[in-house]
Amino acid sequence: MRTGEGIGGFLNATFGNAAELIIAIAAHAGLHDVVKASVAGSIVGNVLLVLGAAMLAGGLRHRPDSRADGSALRLVRDLVVRLRARERLRLFEPLLERADRPAEALAQLG
Repeated sequence: MRTGEGIGGFLNATFGNAAELIIAIAAHAGLHDVVKASVAGSIVGNVLLVLGAAMLAGGLRHRPDSRADGSALRLVRDLVVRLRARERLRLFEPLLERADRPAEALAQLG
């Protein structure tokens, strides 16, 4: 079904501002949690839309370099390995704290 410019503009103006309409109705009704969630959702949605559009435009303008040597991939891989090692070390923190206080650790066991 095709419509003219007038109907299209009316529908865009009506449903394009649905978030603002929800905020206005919820604020009038005293639903502050709904207002907070709607505002947060609008902000996050707009940020993601702008970020995605910027990434798309940057990717279209600056094509990947075919001479890439893989150094960025090595950096990311190194970062992931270091973060995983750091998280695994956090598993042993309670044991290390108990090793500082052996009498208390024995009391907890027995």
